Amino acid sequence: MWTNFYICTMATIKFFIQSSNNPASIYVRIREGRKIDAKAKTQFVINSQDWNKEKGQLKNVKDEKLKLLNQQLVQLQSNLLSYFNSSVSKEVIDSIWLKRFFNTPIDEQVIPSG
Repeated sequence: MWTNFYICTMATIKFFIQSSNNPASIYVRIREGRKIDAKAKTQFVINSQDWNKEKGQLKNVKDEKLKLLNQQLVQLQSNLLSYFNSSVSKEVIDSIWLKRFFNTPIDEQVIPSG
């Protein structure tokens, strides 16, 4: 008999652009099942010709600038997933929650001393 049966799902995080303008803002979308579907604009921009819309990623990561952007997007994805995992049972996950992730209040930011 299955008394302690839990279904674990994992959030999906994808990047996309909504414009063919240059530069185009990169957006992020986080989804989990049918309950969670949120999107927000990131602080990153890209030349739309350097973005593969079908794959949702950069076309040429050999270019130094694009390589750096790719690393930043990977780090953002990792940070967002950690934030999601710490928030999922405590908060409503929606576009407002996602925008708060990008706009941390000043009192929560680490202010360097010196």
